Parts: sequence; structure tokens; C-alpha cells
Amino acid sequence: MALNKSMHPRNRYKDKPPDFAYLASKYPEFQQHVHTNLTGRVGLNFKDPEAVRALTCTLLKEDFGLSIEIPLERLIPTVPLRLNYIHWVEDLIGAAGDAATRRGIDIGTGASCIYPLLGATMNGWFFLATEVDDICFNFAKKNVEHNGLSDLIKVVKVPQKTLLMDALKEESALVFDFCMCNPPFFANQLEAKGVNSRNSRRAPPSSVNTGGVTEIMAEGGELEFVKRIIHDSLQLKGRLRWYSCMLGKKCSLAPLKEELRKQGWPSPKPDPSIPESPAPLSCLCFVLVLGVGELGGRLNFKDPEAVRALTCTLLKEDFGLSIEIPLERLIPTVPLRLNYIHWVEDLIGAAGDAKTRRGIDIGTGASCIYPLLGATMNGWFFLATEVDDICFNFAKKNVEHNGLSDLIKVVKVPQKTLLMDALKEESALVFDFCMCNPPFFANQLEAKGVNSRNSRRAPPSSVNTGGVTEIMAEGGELEFVKRIIHDSLQLKGRLRWYSCMLGKKCSLAPLKEELRKQGVPKVTHTEFCQGRTMRWALAWSFYDDVAVPSPPCKKRKLEKARKPLSFSVLKPTVKLLRAPESEDPSAAELITTWLEKGLTQLRVLHKRVPGEEAELSLFLTAVENSWVHIRQRRRDHGRQLRELPQGPPCWRQRHTAPRRHAPALAGAPGPGVKGHRYTRCAGRRWAGRTGGRGEGGRLCCGGTGSWPRPTPQPGVSPALPV
Repeated sequence: MALNKSMHPRNRYKDKPPDFAYLASKYPEFQQHVHTNLTGRVGLNFKDPEAVRALTCTLLKEDFGLSIEIPLERLIPTVPLRLNYIHWVEDLIGAAGDAATRRGIDIGTGASCIYPLLGATMNGWFFLATEVDDICFNFAKKNVEHNGLSDLIKVVKVPQKTLLMDALKEESALVFDFCMCNPPFFANQLEAKGVNSRNSRRAPPSSVNTGGVTEIMAEGGELEFVKRIIHDSLQLKGRLRWYSCMLGKKCSLAPLKEELRKQGWPSPKPDPSIPESPAPLSCLCFVLVLGVGELGGRLNFKDPEAVRALTCTLLKEDFGLSIEIPLERLIPTVPLRLNYIHWVEDLIGAAGDAKTRRGIDIGTGASCIYPLLGATMNGWFFLATEVDDICFNFAKKNVEHNGLSDLIKVVKVPQKTLLMDALKEESALVFDFCMCNPPFFANQLEAKGVNSRNSRRAPPSSVNTGGVTEIMAEGGELEFVKRIIHDSLQLKGRLRWYSCMLGKKCSLAPLKEELRKQGVPKVTHTEFCQGRTMRWALAWSFYDDVAVPSPPCKKRKLEKARKPLSFSVLKPTVKLLRAPESEDPSAAELITTWLEKGLTQLRVLHKRVPGEEAELSLFLTAVENSWVHIRQRRRDHGRQLRELPQGPPCWRQRHTAPRRHAPALAGAPGPGVKGHRYTRCAGRRWAGRTGGRGEGGRLCCGGTGSWPRPTPQPGVSPALPV
């Protein structure tokens, strides 16, 4: 019992390990398996299956009053470890409801039927215990009957590879609080023997590994076995409040948690009132929707039914709206739609009476959520269009059910109809706005995120519901909105504002460019952010009197406090700026003149504006960005000057020790001129001075193109270049 300190706090063996000497004196069947070492300590050979079986049967008899039989060829459980699992399940199901009515499922109960026996004896839980092996089933049923617990424990024989689905067919009316499972740990015989699966540096197991084939081995090992339970749970969902499994390998925990995350199972927030089990075993549990209690409420956004329930509940609670949405059609999220409604309020502003505002919802959907929210909150009149028969029927039903038929008119339009055909019957009306949540995707692959979603991004946190006409259109949202733009070019003044919501930020720039090409005068956009979901909206108008809200990025820049640009000019710098022959102007005048010169070089328009006394102000207008990459521009300018045609070369003469002689040029001194080296100066302006000591001086044209005579050696008359 070296790991007693890691046991569950309520485990009776944590602070008081079994006393082998006492148990041996009380139970003769156990005494024959114990031995006493030289120090007088009583021990047990855990490599002996009969000794392990005797210990398990003795502990259950002594501490729980249970008498069981276990065949040696089947798994012999250890009581302290199973007790840890039972106590952890107690922590999971907490104090919700009456403990006498708790119901659990033991998947693969084994010959001992230990979990149901402990749960029924300690807590009075009802158990459905399943088993696929004939020998285990017979022994489990015998152990339950022998202990008089048949009224609490039902042992059922199920076919091979049956986990939860088939076992619950006959229990269709019951909701269980939990399920427990000690799955087969190994995938094959080699793995069961520790070949290639156990760290070679670890000590071998201290106890014997008993168990039948179905108890210790399964295809894919415990990892695939638990994944099958997860897949069953996705269909059963609320039939069990908690699904749990015990794992034999820590390495299985991470991939199973990742599988649960992919399937959208939420992780409950930890509750400090529930003790954390530090037991040396890995346990995995998962839950769909927790009741309101110590663990807090969570929702599985991967479940369409849960998302629909949330939408309907929010609309009922906060807006008094009752709606119905079919699962095979788009289920809207209320906060995102509310963002769009409020932005439309900002667009149409306070012009006119709010009661007379009229809007169009292009593709209203089965929920008809935009018209319902707009009519309920602001009393807007809506023309809601829909091309899908199912969506049209549900939208009309939702409007009538909420008594808003006088404000909302739902019309069925042909496929690919946007604004033109929908407004034929409303020729006398001018609408204030139109709204649209277009189909985001162009095809099925794009809808599934193939080649359209950054691989580094986490997968979507919510389920993607919706019919084909709701989520897909030819060309995706980009082409869909372009069609609305082309309709608006013909309708123009029939609507004061045209707007669309976008699902991809990359669609915003090409649509704005399209509006610019078409000469639309008023264009604005915004972004909607709620949780991890981002959406963007685009609006445009042909009216000159509409107020255009600033985009969010511009708002952030305007709201951000900007520090004034300030710098100091030292007095020595002012003295350098002052020309000796000029009058004595003020320091401000000198610096302003200097700045004006620099701004002129940068091609920044500037003019002086009146200011306070002893103050000079400049009003600047930058028609282009001419101040970036100045250093690079200076280099390019110098390179261009060097590539221009130059005048005849001049010669630089330097008195130095001869290392090698330059080849003779036309009319130039040849190798016979000792002690001199001639190179081209390339018109550089460092020259124009002499050494001052006669011979050995340094001469250059200074960029003037004249040829000073080099100082010759005595007795040598070098010729000048022609």
C-alpha cells in the first residue's frame, strides 16, 4: 500500500491499510496464503492468483459484508482501487436528488460484479450491470443473488461489442445518473505481457495479471473501446447525466479528451467544494448538459437541439417571442442577430418617425428572426422574402403565432430572386433599409472548412446547421452580395440603405472595391464580435443626406488619445541655422524656415496660419506618403548619379612605395614613372587640395573636369592626357 496517500480522501484504506495478521487470524481461507518474513511482518504473494482472490474476498466480507465467488480464469479486482472509483462517482453525481433513487450502469461488470455490489451496499444505488462473457455473467448473477441484492442490481447478458445502445433498449423510460466502465486495457497478447508497451526502465508489475480475453483485450485497446462509448453517448446524450471510464494508461487520457473536445462536449468548471481525487488511476468523465448546481450550467454548442433550445429560450425570456425552428434549417444565435439590428438603428438614425420605418429582410429563414426582433423592439414594418418552402412555412407560422402579421409580411419568391422581383408589388413604397445574411459558402468542401479555413485556427465551437439554400450559393457570399449591389444600382433611391452581413473578412475589400468602381457615394462597414465568432457588415447608400457611421477601426483611432508631437532644438543648432550675413531673426522664425525647407523636399504642402504671439503655426497637407524609406531613396539617387555619363578622367597622384604599376593609358605616364600610382577620381568632391610639399602631393579635379599636372620625378617628363 505504498500509494495510500494518493487514495481518495474517503477511501477507508487510505489511513488504515488492511491488517493481514488480523485477517489471517479471523479467516482460515486467507491464512493459508500469508507468510511471515524474518522481521516478523506478515505479507502476501501478489503474484499468486489464489492469494489475490483470497484477499479480495476477505476484504469484501470483512468491511462490506459481501460474500462472492470469482473463478481464477477471470479478472480478480482489487478492492481499494474499485473503492476509489466509487467515491469519485459519488463526487460527480453530488447531492442532486435523493440518493435512494440513483441509477447507474456498469459496462462489463465482470464475474465479481464488484461495482454494483459496492454501490448498492454503500449507497443503495440501483444498477444495470452488463456482461458479454457467459462465465462472468453466471458468476455475477450468482453473487448478486447470494447477497440478496437482486432488487437493486439487474445483471443482463448482451452480445459482443455491445456497450450502451443495445443495453438501454429495454430501459427506454429511465434516465440514469451515471455509467462506470473498467475497459479492456490491451490491444493484443504482446501488449498484455508488456512487450513494446511498457517503459523498460519501470519495474515489472507487482501483482499477477488475471482475466479472460474479453476482460483484458479489445480491438484497439482501451483507447478505441472508450471512443466507442463516446460515440454511443453522442446518440444517447441526456439519457445519462454522467458518462465515465477508468483508464489503465495515462497516455490514453489526452487523445480521449481531444476526441471529446472535437465532439463538442464542454468541460465543467471545477468546484472547490468537491474534493479532487488524487488516486493513482486515470479516470475520464464527460457530460452533455449539467443541471444548475455546484458544477455550474454548460451547453454543448455542437448539439443542434441544444442550440435551438438556447435560441428559443432567449427569445422567449428577453423578447417574449415564441418560435419554432426545424433542425434541418439554420438555427440563428440571438446575440449576433441583435448586433446587426442595433447597427441598422445606427444607420437609419433619427430621420423620420420610428413607427414608420420599413425594412426588407432578404432570405428571412425559418426563424424570421430579424423581422421579429425589429418589429418587437422598434415597431418596424418588414417585407421578409424566402425561397425555401420549409423556411417560408415556418417563418409565416412564427409571425402569426406572435401576432405580428400587421407589421411583417412574409413572401415566397423564386430562386435567385433578391430585390428586383421582390419590390415589383411594392412599387409605391420607399424602404429605409434592407438586411441580408447571405449564404457564406460556395460548395460543400468550403462549408466543411476544406482549403478555406486557416489550419492553425481552432475548429468552430458550434454546430453548422442550415439547408443548402441557406449556407451555399454559386460563388459564395462574394458573388451573392455582388448581385445585391447590381440590383441596388437599378433601384438606387428605392432604399435609403443597402446592407449585408459577411462571414469572411476577405470578402470585405473586393466588395468595397466593387462599390467604388460603380461610383456608390456612401459606403461604410463594421464588425460584430461575440465570443470567438467574428462577422462583418457592409452598407451603402445613394442618398446625400444620410449620416455615415465611422468604421470601427476609424472609431478606435479617433477615440484613442494622441500625444502631441514635440521636440527641442538646441541653441547651437539655432546658431548654425542663422546665416552670418542676414539679420538676426527670432529662433522660431529660423526653425520654421528650416522646417518649411524640409517639407518642400518631402513634397508636403504647407502654409502658415495665424497663431498666438511669438508662435508660428503651419497647416500641412500630405498628398502622398513621401517620407518613408528616405534612406533607400537617397541610395537609389546616388546610384543613378553614378550611372550618368562623366567627363574625361583626371588623375590622382599619391607618393607611395611602388607595389604595382597601372597599365599605360593613351598619353598617360607609363610604368617608367617610379614612385607614383594613378587612379581615377570619378568626379568626387573630396579633392581640390594639394599636399603642400611639392612632390608627393595629392591632386584631383574636384569634379570640375580640369586636369592638374602631376608632380614628376626629377629628370622625368610625363606627358599629360590628350
